[in-house]
Amino acid sequence: MTTQSDTLVIGGGIIGLMTARELARRGRRVAVLDRGRTGAEASYAAGGILCPLEPWRLPGPLRQLAARALDEYPKLVAELEEAGGCRIGLRRTGLLLLDDGAFDHARHWAREYGFHCRQLTAGSVAELEPELQAPEGALQFPDMANVYAADLMEALRRELSGLGVLHESIEVQGICHKGGRLTGVITTDGDMEAENVVVAGGAWSAVMLEALGRTLPVRPVRGQIIQYPAGAVTLERMVLCGRRYLVPRPGGELIVGSTLEESGFDADTTDSGRHELATAAEGMLPRLATVPIEAHWAGLRPGAPDGMPFIGPVEGVTGLYLNTGHYQNGILLAPLSGRLAANLVCGESPDLDPAPFLPSRRMVSRS
Repeated sequence: MTTQSDTLVIGGGIIGLMTARELARRGRRVAVLDRGRTGAEASYAAGGILCPLEPWRLPGPLRQLAARALDEYPKLVAELEEAGGCRIGLRRTGLLLLDDGAFDHARHWAREYGFHCRQLTAGSVAELEPELQAPEGALQFPDMANVYAADLMEALRRELSGLGVLHESIEVQGICHKGGRLTGVITTDGDMEAENVVVAGGAWSAVMLEALGRTLPVRPVRGQIIQYPAGAVTLERMVLCGRRYLVPRPGGELIVGSTLEESGFDADTTDSGRHELATAAEGMLPRLATVPIEAHWAGLRPGAPDGMPFIGPVEGVTGLYLNTGHYQNGILLAPLSGRLAANLVCGESPDLDPAPFLPSRRMVSRS
């Protein structure tokens, strides 16, 4: 079977779906191809914090992109809720940073990008969150928000399903080109022709480029998360301490994340990961030591060497683009990176500088 589309998006995670949404809004005939169910991999597993973990450690262009991203979500969520008749768990709970060794860096970052923060003593933290252990006090970021990733993904699926662009359980087996010009892809459902292809395959993106003689430095990094049942503890705000975070869910559940593991494409949960997260959670909320863990899952993040995603054209194959490598910030960056990818595919002038994200900065050709 041969199918003609303007643009094929390979990968139905948050990045692929947001890219397809932006392209469809520009009048493109889009098809999203996913080997399984869209949104079922790392996007569904995400904690949904709309702020990078330790943003002061990120490269400058990524800090700037992340600082803009939070403002995108209220409008996006309102549009998706209206289109799909559903509710999305977007909550501006605020965030407490407990790692006192990072306070100076965090304050500098907040001043640079216009985020409000204030220093809290241990006593002030106890007044806000009586069950939270914060002997060194905390920095409070009252404007920080989180989104329930499962709700967000389901809303995106509803909208794009209504447009007829989702093609699930279709595996892309090859990317075709002739004379340096992309022609389409080979799939388990047959050949599909297209003027443009956007590879948004997350942790699997590098595999898709190998057959073209391109080495893309994106690797899978496993992240495990555990969940405690509703009512386990009382916590109103997100909490961040080093690389560990607590996020209260709209229904009262509490999630704890996450591990960072170089496990290849193994997405299984482990007893050691469960223990590591439970120990961190109990250190912040001691009562959790008596509460059974309700759920435990894992996802494979697309890690790039410098944490910077790859967004833009692949040199040497006209019509081939990337939007991948977002590591731990896929949910946060999806609206802006989807828009930037659509800008570049459609030949528009983007409202942010694409140069730091172009694949040519790190991609190697073996040809």
